[in-house]
This record gives sequence, C-alpha cells and structure tokens, in this order.
Amino acid sequence: MDYIEKIKECISDLEEEGMLGYIEKLLEVGEEPIEIVNRALIPGIENVGALYQEGEYFIPELLYGLEIMNQGMDMLLPYISKSQTRRYGNVVIGTVEGDTHDIGKNIVASLLEASGFGVTDLGHDVAPEQFVCHVKEHDTDIVAMSALLTSTMGAMGDTIELLKKEGLRDKVKVMIGGAVITEEFREKIGADMFCVSAMDTVKAAKQYCEGK
Repeated sequence: MDYIEKIKECISDLEEEGMLGYIEKLLEVGEEPIEIVNRALIPGIENVGALYQEGEYFIPELLYGLEIMNQGMDMLLPYISKSQTRRYGNVVIGTVEGDTHDIGKNIVASLLEASGFGVTDLGHDVAPEQFVCHVKEHDTDIVAMSALLTSTMGAMGDTIELLKKEGLRDKVKVMIGGAVITEEFREKIGADMFCVSAMDTVKAAKQYCEGK
C-alpha cells in the first residue's frame, strides 16, 4: 500500500479516518518525518486549496482540510526541527488597525505555514507600528496585510509609509488582500502584490522567495 498517497487522499477528500495510522506505518518502516510532511501533508492541503480555488470546496471544507493536515503535523513535529519544516522565507501577517475580521487572514496564515513558511500572526487590529517593530526585530521577507473594511484600508498605506520612514521598505515585500482591496489600490499605496485568494497569496509568496 502506498501510504504517502493514502495520506494525501485523506486530506484532499476530507476523510481523516486512518490518516494517523498511515503516518505511524511510515514511521515504523523508517520514513523520514520531514519527507512525510513534504510528500504527503503539503501536497494534500495544496490539493484542497486548488479545489477551493476551482469552486468545488468552500471555506468550511478548506478549514476542515487544514484541521486534518494539522493533526498530521502535530504527530510529526516532535520528530522534526523547526528549520527542517521551513523551505521558504518568513512572513509577518495581520489584519490592519481598526479591522477585527480575521477568518480569511487565519486561512492564509495556516496555508503559508503548511507550505513551508515561517509565519508570525500578529492577529487583528494591528497598528502600523506593530508591523514595523516586528520587521525591525526579526528576519522578515514578507509583510502580509488584510483589510475587509473601506474605513481601514488606509492603514495599509500608513504601514508602508512607516516602513519607508524607518528605512525598512526595501528589505521586505508587501502583500495586501481582502474583500475591499483592488489592484488600483495596490498601485496607489505602493504595495508589491495584491492577492485575490488564499492560494494566490501562497503562490505569490513562493515565487518571490524562490526568486530571491
């Protein structure tokens, strides 16, 4: 039996039954835990993300797929160092000041982490100073900001201006997203990337980090 494929199917088909047993079987025969993550868990959740993007799955299915994958991660992480699970760069993410909507942001953060990024989630209602302070104090490749209200969009521009003022703008890429965000707004405030969906965000982040 191909246990790698079985694990991928458990996540892709949202059928958690048996997955932990398949992982245990692989560990018993000497499969490297990091290989199970890279060859089974990550491709599985990427399949779920693709089905979500194609309209076959919706937010509940995406969240459930993440929950199943995280059960596998919880089982494997004790055997894996943090450095081994990170294949890409470091992202700081948050919903901007004045905005408390964070379901979409949470999905993006989970998908980024599952895909091999180091992720720091600052939560919601994050002031520009908090984003900038994190960039100052930590090795950061991408600043990702979300907004769902027109009244809070301006905080994205404020954060970019503060990054410039502190001499940090050229050190990071700025990604923005959310229901009210447009490409025209991205151009106006000088962000690097505007992402429509969670999977678009992961894809854009990978492309940037692979091209560094």
